[in-house]
Amino acid sequence: MAFPVLAYLGVQRIVVVCQVDPAETGALTVAAIGEQARLVVSGGLAQARSPLPVVLASTADEAIIDPAALLVLIQANAMADPTRSGQAALAVALRRPGQPSEALPLFPAAPVTLDLNAATLESGLQRALRSLLLPTVVEPLLSMPGAR
Repeated sequence: MAFPVLAYLGVQRIVVVCQVDPAETGALTVAAIGEQARLVVSGGLAQARSPLPVVLASTADEAIIDPAALLVLIQANAMADPTRSGQAALAVALRRPGQPSEALPLFPAAPVTLDLNAATLESGLQRALRSLLLPTVVEPLLSMPGAR
């Protein structure tokens, strides 16, 4: 059983914001990452007594300043190294709007590499997001008192 992370107290919703750099990365899009992330987090929280809503937002949405939200920032960067074309690095960061940033883990999860091969992109993206989001978002929320 994981210990509760105090920064997760009072979270009433999960807000996912995604960025892909460069923006023209084929099938790896903000929409694809956001939808897969929403499915991973909402699926993981389905066993909670009161599952939290998971919403997708952009950096221009007011949802990113909601103090009752856990902001999950996901960034995908296509590799600039020509010898490693067809790969991207995927990383996650967490924020609590209006909360001291020291309350959240500084490095919630190590970035993961994603193969951009069209035939395996969806399953690879789901696997990468599960490895990033389950230990950093789902498990800490489920460890909160009364979550299950």
